[in-house]
Order: sequence, then C-alpha cells, then structure tokens
Amino acid sequence: MKRIINFIVLFFILYLGNQIAPDAIVTNGWKTTLMATVICYIAQTIVALMMIAITAGGYAIGARIGHMWLIYLFTFGLILIAICLPAIALYISGQVLDGFAVHGTITYAVLIFMINILSYSDKKSRKDNSNQ
Repeated sequence: MKRIINFIVLFFILYLGNQIAPDAIVTNGWKTTLMATVICYIAQTIVALMMIAITAGGYAIGARIGHMWLIYLFTFGLILIAICLPAIALYISGQVLDGFAVHGTITYAVLIFMINILSYSDKKSRKDNSNQ
C-alpha cells in the first residue's frame, strides 16, 4: 500500500510541476508523466539494490582493514544517495524516455525536497512504540 501511495504522490508531483513550471519539468502529457513515474520506480529499485551491494562491500573492506573512517565514509554515502535517490531516478527517466525532461539543479533540489516530504512511510512514531 505504501508503494502505491508513493507512486501516486510522485505522479502528482511531476504532473503538477509540469503545470506550474513547464520550462523546468517538460512532458508531452499525462501519459508521458505516468511512464516517467514507472521508469522512475524501476530505476529507484535498481539503484537501491546496487547501492546496497556496494555499501555492503565497502563495510566488509572497512572492517577487514580496520579503518573506521572508511565505514563512516560509506555510511555518509549511503545517507546521501538515499536522499538523492529520487533525483537519480528522475535523471535516468529523462535519459530513457523521450518527451520527459527535468531542467536545472534547483528543479532537482525542489523535487528531492517535495518527494522526501510528501512520501508516505509505514514507520510508527516513537510515542506509539513506547506505549506498547
């Protein structure tokens, strides 16, 4: 259910973004926006799996060598990529799909902010967990 809600939120962010700023988010119509959303979700899944594999390898190398800075570096990279994952997926969608493009670094920053704020999470609050 969480993925369906996030899919709908991403679609509406892209569609309304095109309506508000057609120079920043360019699409040929709602069908192109829908295809961009589908490609974005596929790209997010693939990039997330690659990120997990690379991070696990980095932790193994850092633990074997014994350098904590390497483990901190991979942790920071993991957090940074997790925050920027929607932008990476949108960039891939723009490269793969004709008729869809996102222009400008500021547009990507606004989209990252909007997607991360409006996305739905199943995590319960600490107050709910402490009462149980």
